[in-house]
Amino acid sequence: MKLLEPVGLLNNGTAMNKTELNKLKELAFKGLLDEKSKARLSQLLNSEELAQIEQDIALSKLLQKLPSYPVSSNFTARVMETIQTKGPEVVNIPFLRLLWQNLTGKLVPVSLLIVSIAIGYISYNEARKTKLAGSIIELERVAMLDGKNSGFSVEVFKDFDVIQKMNLAGSSSMVDLELLTALKNQ
Repeated sequence: MKLLEPVGLLNNGTAMNKTELNKLKELAFKGLLDEKSKARLSQLLNSEELAQIEQDIALSKLLQKLPSYPVSSNFTARVMETIQTKGPEVVNIPFLRLLWQNLTGKLVPVSLLIVSIAIGYISYNEARKTKLAGSIIELERVAMLDGKNSGFSVEVFKDFDVIQKMNLAGSSSMVDLELLTALKNQ
C-alpha cells in the first residue's frame, strides 16, 4: 500500500496527492507556510482555488481578532430545557379556512363545471317549454280552423299526457301507419 497516492494531474503534468495538499492547506490556514511550501501550493492549485484559500485565511484572521464572550456554564442545559418544555407549536387554523386552502385549486374548476351544466340544463328546459307552448298555439289554430268552436275544448287535451309521454320516450319519430289509416277512415 502506497502512502502517497496520486489524486490527479496538475496543469504541468506532475502528480499531486491528497495528504501533501491537505498538509499544505493546513499550514496555510495556521499561517506557517514558508516560501518553498507556498510555491508548492501554488503549483498544486489553480488560481481560483488559491484565491479561495486566501479568502478563507483572511476570514479566519478576522474571526480570531473578535473578542470571545464568556458563555455560562449551564448554557447547554438551559437550551435543552427550553426545547423540552416548549415542545412543538400547534397552529390552530379554523376548519373552513383549512378546507378553503386545500380545496381552492380543485373547487374552482369543479364549481365552474357544475354551474355550466346547470345553465345548460335550465336553457334546455326553457327551450323545451317554449317548443311545447308553440305546439299548443299551433293546436289552437288547428282547432279554430275546424270551425267547431273558437277555443279549446277539454276533449282536445283528453289524451295529452299519454301523447306527451310517447314523445318523451322517443316514439314520436316512428309513425304508426295503422293508426293514421284508422283515423282517416273515421
